[in-house]
Amino acid sequence: MARIFTNQSLKLLLGLMKTNWLCILLLSSLDLSAQYNFSQPTNTFDTEDGLPNHYFKVMAKDDNGFLWIGTYDGLARFDGSQFKVYYSDSENLNAISSTGINDIAFDTQSDAIWFATFKGLNRYDPKTDTFKAYYQKDDDPASIPTNYVSSVHVDRQGDIWISSNSRFLSRYKPEIDGFEHFSPIDGPSQNFLGEQFTNTFVDIEQDLRNDSLLWLGQNDKLFLFNKYSKSFTLILDSVNSYRSIYLHPNGNLYLAEGQGIVRVLNLYS
Repeated sequence: MARIFTNQSLKLLLGLMKTNWLCILLLSSLDLSAQYNFSQPTNTFDTEDGLPNHYFKVMAKDDNGFLWIGTYDGLARFDGSQFKVYYSDSENLNAISSTGINDIAFDTQSDAIWFATFKGLNRYDPKTDTFKAYYQKDDDPASIPTNYVSSVHVDRQGDIWISSNSRFLSRYKPEIDGFEHFSPIDGPSQNFLGEQFTNTFVDIEQDLRNDSLLWLGQNDKLFLFNKYSKSFTLILDSVNSYRSIYLHPNGNLYLAEGQGIVRVLNLYS
């Protein structure tokens, strides 16, 4: 059974990401059973405090306690008191490849952090504080399909998956330091630079109960992908301008769509 609704509280939380300040909530001291007043945050930070940009795309906390903040113009690492900002630099091969950050994923097996950016996929090495960038190359079928990488996901087995503004789901192969590609549509194993598709993958999440399955959101479709059989199953073909997916331990799958709609699917009822 599916439910579709608009939820003002979800809009409020998402709205925090689009304002010109960062709200830090001290949840350890907060009684979660009580109503929290989001209009009165514990603390706020803006560009005057070191944030690189007013508009955020993504935030995630690593195992060392650092909060990583991807913006439209710079990547910031917050240690609880101050920010360290990373910008792209065409003269520095160890710098991040783009200042526009779409997604963040942590590889706990190698301690690397992966960043999906407006121009390439980046792997960050915390030991050396350096980045390695992966780009689309016309003459290399093991490169990423396009340079605009919308999503990166590390599953529980340590496999790294990306979507990159194309009809392809790509998996990183460390033995070749490159990628293999999968598509629900027959065609070449890699698209051409600059080619656009309306059915592009925009988000990736591993199923919470079945390690072999990945949930994949396209602009207007929802797929299941079996990473062992390498097969796609179409689940929904009527998604309204798909944005993101969230799997809850209670068995609900939440699809964030356009126009403030959240679609809820109960997977196990």
